[in-house]
Amino acid sequence: MPSTVEGGQQVNDIQTIISTLFESNDIIELRCIRKGGIIQKWTLAQDLPSLADELHAMNQQGYNIYYGPNPRKGFGLSGDKNVALARCLFCDFDHLDPGDGCGRLEFVWNDIFLAGLPDPTLAVNSGHGLHVYWRLSEPMLNLVEWHDTQARLNERLGADPTIKNPERIMRLPGFSNVKEKPYQDCFICWSPIDANR
Repeated sequence: MPSTVEGGQQVNDIQTIISTLFESNDIIELRCIRKGGIIQKWTLAQDLPSLADELHAMNQQGYNIYYGPNPRKGFGLSGDKNVALARCLFCDFDHLDPGDGCGRLEFVWNDIFLAGLPDPTLAVNSGHGLHVYWRLSEPMLNLVEWHDTQARLNERLGADPTIKNPERIMRLPGFSNVKEKPYQDCFICWSPIDANR
């Protein structure tokens, strides 16, 4: 099941995720998931691009590639209690309607505007929907408060209500979404780089 995402696009999307949502020494948990198996990996944000080829090979073998937007406390640690802090808020608008995930961006953006929220920092076509991120000016250390803020944000925007636990994983752009057919590429469809062009 070959991915149609080019190798250069993988690295570009990974670099954008790192520069937009993380600090270079943040510890990122990766989960590669397919039916019958989960492989976990941890890496410093700055080292994530070096894993692109390995992750691509796993994607080719039917693994969906996910990452935790909230940095972990250490290598080999997962679970809500092992999240160090939250640098961003994020929403999952999967399966909103048929068609192109980036086309959904206009509808989601309108809801964000009507809610009086700031423009997102990043938007990702997940392959079957849209993931939207807001980088916070200061990280949230109180993860109970972060959970409650996530819940209110999801409710206000009609996003997936389950996206509120600190260790939540999201789909890493630059790889194919092979969870269900038709397989689709997952890629960044809006970022500050795009806005400045």
